[in-house]
Amino acid sequence: PIIIQLRNRRRYQQNPKLYLRLGWIISTILSLSLATLAIFSALFFSNLTNNLPSIEILPLLLEPPHASLLQPTRLYDRDGKNVLYVLENPTVVERIFLTTEQVLNSLPEAENSRPVISPWLIEATIATSDPDFWKHPGYSFEGIFNGKHATLAQRLVTDLLLWNEPSSLQRAFRERILAAQITHRYKRISILTWYLNSRQYGPLIYGAETAARVYFNKSALEMELYEAALLVASAENLTINLFDTPKEVIETAKRVIQKMLAKGVITTEQAQIASQKITKFKPIVTNPQMVTPAFVTLT
Repeated sequence: PIIIQLRNRRRYQQNPKLYLRLGWIISTILSLSLATLAIFSALFFSNLTNNLPSIEILPLLLEPPHASLLQPTRLYDRDGKNVLYVLENPTVVERIFLTTEQVLNSLPEAENSRPVISPWLIEATIATSDPDFWKHPGYSFEGIFNGKHATLAQRLVTDLLLWNEPSSLQRAFRERILAAQITHRYKRISILTWYLNSRQYGPLIYGAETAARVYFNKSALEMELYEAALLVASAENLTINLFDTPKEVIETAKRVIQKMLAKGVITTEQAQIASQKITKFKPIVTNPQMVTPAFVTLT
């Protein structure tokens, strides 16, 4: 080893400029690479944030009682005087929406509160749609390559702010930037409230409170665990609903119960009882009729 060290030292002494030049070349290449990466990163981020929709519009769309998105769409005649049809399920008597304070007081851990909705509905919604709702920064990188919207904030963003942008990797990053912004700007309880109020629970039935009255003829506060699971199941796949495809909804509701059990928000006994009640559930079948079928077609 001593001989080898002496040889290496002799070589370096013979060619000191060669080693210095090699070190300079390597450092230059590294510096240029880092500079290029920084430039491309800046351009990429600038392109991502270019013309991002304003998150200020969300309260105008979703904050009850006068939010524009919470009002049903009405189709008028050519004179704009007579209503031909209201795009709302005929079984809906009145749209009722929750306030942030009501949802806050209904959280399972709320103390000395007056709950307005069933804590089971909140637990079922979070366990199914956003298990880490209270922990993450508003977004998740899960599903970034397949268009999955892994958080409630991301779902609000994709449905209300980026609805007209085609699916792409760039859109996925923009979705997560906006989701982080609204989570930072607004309280999580507001996001949860907006989600429960704007979610579609079956054919033209919007809002958890309204859906509870339609499906179970009771307020969201009075819902049992199995009813909350059924309601969440009806929102998971809009091609099925409690009116027309109860068997499919029941199977989905059982999976909701299992997710709640896996998350540890219900016991095994509670899961078994709820699953049995779900299996025996029979919805009231309705046949909504259009007022002016010759002029209006729903798709």
